[in-house]
Amino acid sequence: MTEATQAPSLRLTRFKRARIVVLTDGNERLGKIMALEQQRLTDALTDLVAESQRKGWINPKLDARASAVLIQAYTLGKIVDDLAPNPMDPHKWNDLITTIMYQVFGTE
Repeated sequence: MTEATQAPSLRLTRFKRARIVVLTDGNERLGKIMALEQQRLTDALTDLVAESQRKGWINPKLDARASAVLIQAYTLGKIVDDLAPNPMDPHKWNDLITTIMYQVFGTE
């Protein structure tokens, strides 16, 4: 999943998402539309995390919704490196995220 969502080729997608988030400030209509879409996305990821917890794949002690928000945050947060003139090795980023996932989200 990390490789699919963090790929350098998705740089423009991350920028578009960030741009839409910024445009919601001061635009009530867009804000309402995006709030509903964000809710849908968070709910879907929450359900996936909860299902993974039931199957024993993810630590059941973690809050599923907080986990879903964290996943979205690190995905969008990759834009920080997208701006860098000398970006990091994407494989090292994926390795770090994978390590975090196993150590934080993994079952005991």
